[in-house]
Amino acid sequence: MQILLVNQTFHPDTSATSYYCTDVASKLAQNGHKVTVLTAARGYSSPYPRFPAKELYGGITIRRVWPITFGRESRLGRLLDACCLNLAFAFRLFCLPRFDRVVALTSPPLIGWLTSLWAAIQKVKFIYWIMDVNPDEAVQAGWIKKDSLISYALENTLKITLSRSHRIVCLDSFMKDRIARKAPREAHIDIVPAWSLDNDHFIRGSMAP
Repeated sequence: MQILLVNQTFHPDTSATSYYCTDVASKLAQNGHKVTVLTAARGYSSPYPRFPAKELYGGITIRRVWPITFGRESRLGRLLDACCLNLAFAFRLFCLPRFDRVVALTSPPLIGWLTSLWAAIQKVKFIYWIMDVNPDEAVQAGWIKKDSLISYALENTLKITLSRSHRIVCLDSFMKDRIARKAPREAHIDIVPAWSLDNDHFIRGSMAP
C-alpha cells in the first residue's frame, strides 16, 4: 500500500510530533508499505538547520517544502510563518501523485483541512491524527477570543476536516469526547495514547532491584 504522511516535522527534527510521525512511518515501511512523508525543510524551534529537499530514510521517501520564515519571537511572526508554511504545503501537496491512504497530523494549522481536501479530490481515505485541538487551545491560551471571527473560522475548518475523515485518532478519552462533539455522529474515532520516546529509560527502570 502507498501511504502519505503529512506533518510539519519529521526526522531528524527533535520535536515530539517528529518522533511520533517517524516512529509510525518507520513501522509502516518495515511492514512492507511504500511510505512518503511531506514535511518542512526547517526545524520546528529554529529555522536552522535546513534539511534536504529530498531524502531517503529507512526506506521512507521524504519530500520537504521550503517556506519563508519570519521568526517565532512574536505572534505576528508565528502567524506569518503559519500562513507561508500552509501555502508551501498546499502547493507541494497538489503536485503529488495519488496514494492509497493519507494521514495528516495537526501542525501546521490548517494542514489537516488542506490534506483532507486533496484526499477528497483524489478519492483517497483520509486519516486525521490529532495532536492539538484548535481553536480550543488557542482560546484557552489567550491567543484568540472565543467569539471572534477567526475562532469561528477555525472551528468550522476543524468540523469540515473531521467530516472528511475516514478515521480520527485522538490521544486520550478527554480529547475524544471533545472531538466527538464536533465530528459527525457516524465518525470513527480511535484512541492511541502518546507512547514513550525513551524506552531505554523504562527498560532500565524495570530492571532495577
